[in-house]
Amino acid sequence: MCLQERRQRFTKTVQGVNRLVDRFGLYVLIALAGALVVIRLREGRSYSEVSDLASIVIPLITLGALLTWHKELLAEQASMRRLQTRPQVLIYFARKEMQNFSKDRLMLVIEHFGGGPALDVQFTFSPPLVNHEGKTFADEPPFATGIALMRPGFRREIDFDDYYQFQNRAGLTRIVGSLGVSVDKVRLDYDATVTLRDPIGDDQQYETRYKLDLRDLMAYTMDFRAEAEPQQKV
Repeated sequence: MCLQERRQRFTKTVQGVNRLVDRFGLYVLIALAGALVVIRLREGRSYSEVSDLASIVIPLITLGALLTWHKELLAEQASMRRLQTRPQVLIYFARKEMQNFSKDRLMLVIEHFGGGPALDVQFTFSPPLVNHEGKTFADEPPFATGIALMRPGFRREIDFDDYYQFQNRAGLTRIVGSLGVSVDKVRLDYDATVTLRDPIGDDQQYETRYKLDLRDLMAYTMDFRAEAEPQQKV
């Protein structure tokens, strides 16, 4: 066997040992050392030869294990730093209570929950956001223009509608619809998509999709369903 082949075999052996050590740690080291001693003794080697061999192999295995653990530790630390600095921008509905209770407002809130800045933040909604007066918000900033730079902790409130006007119309369309009248129900949920770039990371565009739902803010606008017919007892 030539020297090059021996080196290749040794490299593969070390890699295999590193994988085992990575999974089972100190137990693998002890088992390998014990097996090595037993094999050499069965081959008729003297205790001094076995001891010399063990004094070489065990430090090499230990070094490989330490390098593997160190590499994993660095990867985990990099992943944690990435999570801490990754921008996370969401938009959601919120009810804003006013001093005059009958004048509560329904707000759209844009908020940055992440730890790093976000660039070129864009918003899309399906179907388009429309209030009870028919106003379409996709045609107005920041939805039409996006937000060029958003710092961590950024928060903006946008007046979407009169809370009770919107709720009453949503409830009314559902009541009328339950009576068999053809009517377009006021939407209470939208598919939201937020896209942005992460300048601290790889500066690639990231996209977050989720359901923007109003139902938890408007208790009585639930879909009216026909009562189930009572089951006859046999």
